[in-house]
Amino acid sequence: MASERRVIRTSRVAVGLATGHSARIDDLAMWVLSARLGQSVVHLLSVSPPAIMARFGLYLVQWLLMAAMAWRLLTA
Repeated sequence: MASERRVIRTSRVAVGLATGHSARIDDLAMWVLSARLGQSVVHLLSVSPPAIMARFGLYLVQWLLMAAMAWRLLTA
């Protein structure tokens, strides 16, 4: 599943670079990376139910940011 998401993220960045609109998604890319790192850290620290909810929250943030990236590229 992780490799499938990697393709989705990479394709958005590739489209941004290919169309010359990568600057429109640079700020969101940093937030996606931050949310991903946060999710990994929470996963390493605990597997308790609150930690699982925090991981899901960070995962949801990543998907929302990727949707915002797609929107920015589509409206460029």
